[in-house]
Amino acid sequence: MSGHYMSSAFTHMDPTFMTYNSGPMWILILIIVFRMVCWCTGWGSDDEEDEGEQLVEGLSNYYDALKDTDRSMLVGHETELVSKYGVKTFADERFAKLKVSSVQD
Repeated sequence: MSGHYMSSAFTHMDPTFMTYNSGPMWILILIIVFRMVCWCTGWGSDDEEDEGEQLVEGLSNYYDALKDTDRSMLVGHETELVSKYGVKTFADERFAKLKVSSVQD
């Protein structure tokens, strides 16, 4: 046993007499406090409503904006991965949207 514990590390955190572990310990404490304040107040959180408002620009859906060759390549690639290896790269609902999408400008 080295005899080093968290309690001994905190005793060396005097801001007037910085030692080798003062900086990392203060940074750790500041990060934890900052994350707790963000979590409690909801400050800085990404709301889905905000993203939805930003996406309404009159643009086509991603799957509808794909070229026909790109769309067929993605469908073929996903179908092959599922049949050969049992691996999915698309969620079921996203893959269904990709398969029924239409080519637009």
